[in-house]
Amino acid sequence: MRSTSTQVLSARTVLNISRIALIALLCIVLPATAASMGDNKSDFEPGPFTSATFVNQWPVGPGRFTYKGIAVRLDGGKIPDVSAGIIFDTDLLRVSAGWAGLPIKWQGIPFDMQHGLNPEIAKGSQRFGTRQTPGWSKGGDFNDPRLVPFGPLPADWAKYKGLYRSGDKIVFSYTVGKTGVLESHAFENGIFYREFSIKPFDTQLDLLIVETDTNKTPPAIVGSTAAIEDRDGITGVKLVGAPAGAELSFPNTQAISLKLAPQAKPIYFKVAIWDGAKKDFDAFVQSTSAPAIDLNPLCLGGPQRWLNVQTGEGKLGATIDCFAVDTLPIPETPMMKTTGFDFFKDGRAAVSTLNGDVWIVSGIDADLKKVTWKRYASGLYQPLGLKIVDDEIYVLGRDQITRLKEIAGHGEADFYENFNNDTQVTENFHEFALDLQTDSQGNFYYCKAGPVVPGGKGFDKVMAHHGCLLKVSKDGSTLDVVATGFRAPNGMSIGPNDQITTADNEGTWTPTSRINFVKPGGFYGCTPLSHMTPLPTQYDRPMCWIPHEGPLADNSSGGQVWVPAGKWGPMEGSLLHMSYGTSGLFMTLSEVVDGVPQGGVVRLPLQFKSGIMRGRFNPVDGHLYVSGLRGWQTTGLKWGCLQRVRYTGGTPHIPSGIRVNKDGIYIPFYCEMDPSLDGDDFNVEQWNYKWSAEYGSAHYMPNANKIGDETVKIKSAQLLPDKKTVFLEIPNLKPVMQLRIRYKAKSADGAKMSQEIYSTINVQPK
Repeated sequence: MRSTSTQVLSARTVLNISRIALIALLCIVLPATAASMGDNKSDFEPGPFTSATFVNQWPVGPGRFTYKGIAVRLDGGKIPDVSAGIIFDTDLLRVSAGWAGLPIKWQGIPFDMQHGLNPEIAKGSQRFGTRQTPGWSKGGDFNDPRLVPFGPLPADWAKYKGLYRSGDKIVFSYTVGKTGVLESHAFENGIFYREFSIKPFDTQLDLLIVETDTNKTPPAIVGSTAAIEDRDGITGVKLVGAPAGAELSFPNTQAISLKLAPQAKPIYFKVAIWDGAKKDFDAFVQSTSAPAIDLNPLCLGGPQRWLNVQTGEGKLGATIDCFAVDTLPIPETPMMKTTGFDFFKDGRAAVSTLNGDVWIVSGIDADLKKVTWKRYASGLYQPLGLKIVDDEIYVLGRDQITRLKEIAGHGEADFYENFNNDTQVTENFHEFALDLQTDSQGNFYYCKAGPVVPGGKGFDKVMAHHGCLLKVSKDGSTLDVVATGFRAPNGMSIGPNDQITTADNEGTWTPTSRINFVKPGGFYGCTPLSHMTPLPTQYDRPMCWIPHEGPLADNSSGGQVWVPAGKWGPMEGSLLHMSYGTSGLFMTLSEVVDGVPQGGVVRLPLQFKSGIMRGRFNPVDGHLYVSGLRGWQTTGLKWGCLQRVRYTGGTPHIPSGIRVNKDGIYIPFYCEMDPSLDGDDFNVEQWNYKWSAEYGSAHYMPNANKIGDETVKIKSAQLLPDKKTVFLEIPNLKPVMQLRIRYKAKSADGAKMSQEIYSTINVQPK
């Protein structure tokens, strides 16, 4: 496919007239905080590759997509000024496209927050491509063995191992059968080069080099050169340093492949690919290039790329009811949308960003006087989870869990190892891969969202891992489905006894936000994502529902985090829940009745700079840290944040739990309460939600089955002898999806307490 233009343009800016884009546009003009490091945009040029789902100009139709693609820039350019490169498919181990001329259109969630779009090769720029077929044959067969065109090839056919970065040079590592292959790329004088170093092998290997969308004449081979004449000109292939027995071939009339005879020693060679006018073909045949080299030395680490270390001063917050929120400075740029993070043993942090970076944050001490950020990695596919195990960084992207390894010792990742890429990825914008946690045995867990259509109602085609909680074995060798029915589970946790929690967000088959205590094999409400036949008519009930209306509620949930032993005083062992939508932090209040979890949440009196999603306790200082971003449906004002929540001592003025019996509700508090409280200090309302294919749900009166809330009559309010527990006597209390308990009371030390508890009764004790 010959390029028709060599003009280099800036990336297209698209104004999507929607509430999401409008919110993002308005927020751009907000002032930076005092903790800002400034707009150091020069330090945010990306590395030499970018991972995403890409759209080719050819072939036409569904086969245009490279679902797990890595775009490698071959001209030393920066986004958006990219003029040449290739896209490597880590599922099929093929080069799906080469482009030269106009840059890729960098569009979609990680780049401009647009829904329903993926990065796309510009019209006229694609020079060659391949269909969605294996890049290497098995026994001479190039037919796709997968039942659906998603996910990696069987490991005994071919397996992606990862990529090495050496300066701007990228080397892909994979196996074909049992044979180790290294592949790199170059673009010189209008010619693309695929460079190979292959270990010895004892059976013939067949490599797919290029395909065309049409052919005018039968393909031809002349020595080490092959050509296909198409409607625009000629696509030519030439071997450079061909090993003994190498032979160009045509698996069909529109494709050129290479047969490699068995080799007793390692081999190094190049394949040149050119597309142009028929009159220029002879010049391509006569062109020369440097000899092929052994790529293995490029796998030993390269020079340091990101020399800038950004330093800023944090801001310590004032104490509010035993808590203080400190703000760590982050580089101010729209690209700095912080997502997952975790801590090294020495207290430093690794932080991922939505656009694919990982940064190392140092200087996290008591006063935050000198906090430094150093970029460690880039080019990852929309990472939304990060976990550090034995001081190694594991990052969850949409395409895989990547283990980052530093070889050269200069503080940057040199090897982006494929720890597990068994998940299936489609082109849908909404199938986020969310959070990353480990259990006591070292297994990894994350959630995969459903393929919601733009606008939010309904789903695209549902594949095997959509809407699932997934488990990856400690060694990365297996991936299994734990539970199903999750729509948009933006966060999870694993407790000290390996109990698993997730949250979910209002939408189709999800009437409002919910927090789940997950059991293996469970189904959590979103029927099209149940992966069950027939479709279920019941679901596993959440620990609690949370309404999406109101500033103290949660319209879009984040993750959860357990308070470890010895941290946070009386709140040790508690489960905290983060709100992305209202930029808040909740204490969960749970109990188990007849084996069924239930309870509620109360919001802590804290507000955060952005929509918080992830939380970790620092092993050195013992404080809670949270991170998040601003994108859509959030009150957050900053593109991203990394903030610290300190427990400053004393007794918090919040509930410590909630328990239900047949006669009413017990609400224990951490603090002693003023004995003068009475029933007038409390107000209780209740309602149910409708579980349906509609987006969200109205409130329905439990006893009248019509839209609205019901006031629950409180017969009395009593302070029990422990002086901390309030009992609300409520006759005829029954299971209900949502209780809202509002109170204005005083503690024994005179503190005014005006709070709301949102809770759920799944089981009424007898």
